[in-house]
Amino acid sequence: MCKSASLQNRKTYLSDFLADFGYSAEAKSALEAAFDRIAEEKSASRLFEKIRRRYEKKPDEKFGYLVESADKIAAKCALSPYAVYLVVLILLSESSKKVYADRDVSSEMWRRNMFDLKYECDTCILVRGVYGTDCPLWPKSFFAATRFTFGKLQFETGRLGKPYEKDGIRLRPDDRVIFIHIPRTGERLLPEDVDAATQAASRFFKERYGIEDVIFACHSWLLYPENKNILSETSNLYSFISRFEIIHVEEDTTYKDLWRLFDMEYKGDADALPRDTSLRRAYAERVKAHKPLGAALGVWVYKK
Repeated sequence: MCKSASLQNRKTYLSDFLADFGYSAEAKSALEAAFDRIAEEKSASRLFEKIRRRYEKKPDEKFGYLVESADKIAAKCALSPYAVYLVVLILLSESSKKVYADRDVSSEMWRRNMFDLKYECDTCILVRGVYGTDCPLWPKSFFAATRFTFGKLQFETGRLGKPYEKDGIRLRPDDRVIFIHIPRTGERLLPEDVDAATQAASRFFKERYGIEDVIFACHSWLLYPENKNILSETSNLYSFISRFEIIHVEEDTTYKDLWRLFDMEYKGDADALPRDTSLRRAYAERVKAHKPLGAALGVWVYKK
């Protein structure tokens, strides 16, 4: 159990965070138990303090150091690294409040952004069978207050990576656009949700960064062109995909990203893939026929 006021405060923060953000009772129990194991091991606790101090000093630094130290904590405490990653990130979220304040980003945006940790936990228990996260590098931009959540979508600036030219708009690969990310919220992404989120994001990025011409981009398996042949034209995903002009396509026959659709790791047996939706059925059949899947980069010149 916790042996100091400092550790008890951290345990309280963790418990309050898990309750406030709606983690299941099972997730709360598992992550609190992981914390207790870490707290019992002095060298593991020291490693966490090292992570915290480094983040507070350099909040823009990539999270490789966090993963390296968290892996050591997991080994010392005989815990899943996925569980340790999430416990560390949740505890680090307390320090991130000051980063947001220093960068003039609201506490409301902090709260919206921190929900992503729960989305990752929900995915991890489905795919890995562990309450935690298997994508510990992904939250870095949330913790640097450079990725922002509006409604059911997330936004951040980044290099387009490919040239684009149409209707007087000319973009070079190094030009920065606003990337859209689609978190796994467990809710449907209705067209009106996309309209509301992009309208709010457009206004925010214009005010914060002085952007005049809003260009959205998205790089996702959802934009893979074959999906439009599978989906109904009346579906929410079809509507989302149709907003973008596809400028680059990547195909894949390793099926390494199937977990994003099926909530499980693909182990080589197409018949084991769930077929409870039309998209899952179509993808399972493509895999069974050894057809490629993929991802695409799309551009959306926003005109509102």
